[in-house]
Amino acid sequence: MRDLILEKIFRARRELKVKNVKISNLSFSYAGTDRLILKDIDMEVNTGEFVCLLGQSGCGKSTFLRLLAGLEKPTTGEIQISGQKVEKAGQFLLENQRQRLGYGFP
Repeated sequence: MRDLILEKIFRARRELKVKNVKISNLSFSYAGTDRLILKDIDMEVNTGEFVCLLGQSGCGKSTFLRLLAGLEKPTTGEIQISGQKVEKAGQFLLENQRQRLGYGFP
């Protein structure tokens, strides 16, 4: 059983198709408030790169990840994953791409 699970993991890694994550001019504020939680973020992460978000409690780390996953909609700017623009909350990517990008909390 363990070997089968490991084989599935290795096969999934070989089939990884996310080329990059590109974030342009990303800002976010919650509805009903003018306070920007995130302001003018620009970054690009390519296949094989590992990124760690560090910061104080309440600085916007979880909000940033929620935006990346498509669970929130940016106030301004855009997020592209493998060239596909994340258009609306909950969209993220095509169904077959959802398993190829993940985030976690310690």
